[in-house]
Amino acid sequence: MQHPNADAEILQKLLNDNDYEIRTLAAMHPKLTRELMERIGDGEDFSTKFLMIARRTDIPQDLLRRWADSGNALIQSAVAANPSTPMDVLDQLVHSPTAYVRQYATVNTSLTHDMYLDLATDPDENVRYTLTHQANTPKDILLLLADDPVERVADNAKHNLEYRGLS
Repeated sequence: MQHPNADAEILQKLLNDNDYEIRTLAAMHPKLTRELMERIGDGEDFSTKFLMIARRTDIPQDLLRRWADSGNALIQSAVAANPSTPMDVLDQLVHSPTAYVRQYATVNTSLTHDMYLDLATDPDENVRYTLTHQANTPKDILLLLADDPVERVADNAKHNLEYRGLS
């Protein structure tokens, strides 16, 4: 009979491995406990932390809220990308004073239409450009971006429309 904490103990050892790929696989393991998620999210291994926060859809919302309020723009970027981020937190991150937090929000598949509109009219061209790359960006938003004064933004919006058969 296996000890009930065996999976957590093994995962903890793997999370401390010297190999980045091993740590990453452990961080994405389906049996990762809340305690281990917290340990990773509050830890020093930034690359593993960022990947876990951005991609795991089973992170408890209170942890996503805590990390969104961390004051660390890199961690906020990962929270902004996570489709399970609570809507009020996502809205806060869409309006972050830090452009790359807003840029990561563009990949979030849970954006509301108003959030798409806010990102499409963002003063930072990189945010708008990144938005033109997303498969979920609505047609009307891409049409708006197709008239962007920045050529690469407009061109990529047109390309996305054409590629998706929306032009």
